[in-house]
Amino acid sequence: MNKKLGRVDYFLTLGFIFVLICIIAAFFFGYQMGMDRTEAKYASNAEGPADEPLYTAYDQQYLVSFYHTVLSPYKEFQNKWFEHTRSLTTGTSTADPKAVARELAKLAENQHAKLTQVSMPNSSPLLQNAQTSYLRSLKLFAEGLKELDLKSGNANELLELMNQDAYLVEAKAHALQGQRDYFASMVKWNEGFDLSVHADELFAHADPSIEQWQAMNLIAKNYTAAKQLYESRLFEPFYPQDAAARIDRLLETGQASKLEVTNIRDFLQLLADTEAIREDDFMTNKDSLYANEVMPQLPFFSAIK
Repeated sequence: MNKKLGRVDYFLTLGFIFVLICIIAAFFFGYQMGMDRTEAKYASNAEGPADEPLYTAYDQQYLVSFYHTVLSPYKEFQNKWFEHTRSLTTGTSTADPKAVARELAKLAENQHAKLTQVSMPNSSPLLQNAQTSYLRSLKLFAEGLKELDLKSGNANELLELMNQDAYLVEAKAHALQGQRDYFASMVKWNEGFDLSVHADELFAHADPSIEQWQAMNLIAKNYTAAKQLYESRLFEPFYPQDAAARIDRLLETGQASKLEVTNIRDFLQLLADTEAIREDDFMTNKDSLYANEVMPQLPFFSAIK
């Protein structure tokens, strides 16, 4: 039996269809809005918060971190090393040479353990290389000092071994290599904002002349000094910037011409051989020689350490 739908039935059917369409439309609208918000959120996260700094490979933050976590622990050992060598050389040491060797070996082990807890970013290979070199240096110092064969047990014998033992000679070379790479990272930092700095060209320059040295900024001079210290195996208590300041002071006063040197390698070798470089040369001459120089904010470039 066929029954025709009444007007009310038509309106109810149309109303039901309309509501169903609205529900479906609302669902897809909400879904699309949610997708848009999610994509926007992940895009924002990928870019990073606006107030967070974006570090470059050799950002100053990494240089500072290296100074405190790698260089400072290493320098603690190195300072103790030179403290003992001075007292042994001058005859003012009252310590038993064997006890001195044991003390230095233990300190090298302790500082090596500290450095193993540190990691440098993969984006900064020069800093990674520098850390590796300092680690190898401390390991060799510890092993070499432990194995020293002190027959007579006197100060002169210990001094001779500290200068000639194969392990200790290699340890010093690794320390100088680490120092060179750390100062090379400062050149890379400088290159990041100074278009006149070309790090790779500087790194490839074997032996700058005096004239080429005078055209460099302080960061380049410091690296050059560090490189020459490494290549000449000059294991000294002063920093490369102390050597740079001594060279610049002698050039400024005209005294360098009396030394009859034409390149930085010979200049630095002569100054080291005559003990003409002091550990405070940079700080003493900083204001007069480098007032307009740009330097990373590292403690050894500042009076506050």
